[in-house]
Amino acid sequence: MSDPINHPPHYRGTNGIEAWDVIEGFGLNYNLGVAVAYLLRSEHKGDPVQDMRKAVAHINREIEQRSRPASRGMDNGDSTHQAYLIDIQRRTEWEYYHPSEPCPKSEPES
Repeated sequence: MSDPINHPPHYRGTNGIEAWDVIEGFGLNYNLGVAVAYLLRSEHKGDPVQDMRKAVAHINREIEQRSRPASRGMDNGDSTHQAYLIDIQRRTEWEYYHPSEPCPKSEPES
């Protein structure tokens, strides 16, 4: 029996590998992970060209974010601010890929 919530067939390759296994295995962030997911499913759900365009939009957003100058707090070596931003990104990514599971608490870096 298929599981359309946790293991939809359009996110699983013929080899059984699922999109989120690839995304998590490479430690991709939100934009890159979503782009990979759209590319992997493009031939299996809906309009392939639309999924490819969505992937490109997420890649462009990632390029735009990485091209911006660092925020003032990050430039000043504000590690608390940086840790806060990293935690927000980690929780957002967890909730995206594991919507039915609570996000585990992060361990403080030493």
